[in-house]
Amino acid sequence: MEHLPLEVIGNILSHLGVARDVMVASAVCRKWRDACRRHLRLLSFNSDDFPRDMITRQLEIVVTQTIFQTMGLQCLSIHIDNTHEFSAAPVIAWFMYTRETLRSLSYNVRTIPNVNILEKCGRQKLEVLDLDHNTIAGVEPSYQRFTCLKSLSLRHFSIGSEPSSCCLPRT
Repeated sequence: MEHLPLEVIGNILSHLGVARDVMVASAVCRKWRDACRRHLRLLSFNSDDFPRDMITRQLEIVVTQTIFQTMGLQCLSIHIDNTHEFSAAPVIAWFMYTRETLRSLSYNVRTIPNVNILEKCGRQKLEVLDLDHNTIAGVEPSYQRFTCLKSLSLRHFSIGSEPSSCCLPRT
C-alpha cells in the first residue's frame, strides 16, 4: 500500500464516499491524509452516520472541517435530520469553498437564517442539483444561472410565500 500513488489512494477514498469512513481512513497516515486533501472527489455526510448525542455545533464543525480539508471536491451530499439546524455562515462558506470544482450537490440542511441555495450555487458549474426541504424567497423571471445543469430534483420545496410568486414579475 505504501507504493500506491496519491491519485489511486484518493480514488479509493472517493469510493468510500461516507464522510465518517473517509475521515477514519485518512487518519491512517500522512500519505492518506494528503490523498484525501488533494484527490478526494466525492464526500457524503448523513447525520445518521454520527452519534445521536452529537450536538448540532459539533456536527457543523465536523462537516465544515472535513470539507475544508479537501481540494477539488466534485460531488457533495449533505443530509442532516430535522433535529439539527445549522448556522447559515458555515453553509455559505462550504459553497464558496467548493464553487470552482463542485459538479453535483445533494442537499438537505435546515439553516438559521434560511440559505437561498439557488443564489449561492447558481454561478457554479453544477450539473446535478438535488434539494430536499428547502425554501427559496423568490426567483427572478430572467433567471439565467445553472448553465451546466443536467439534472434537477426538488422534494418538499417551496418558493416564496405564495406558490405562484416565482412566476410573477416584480412590481
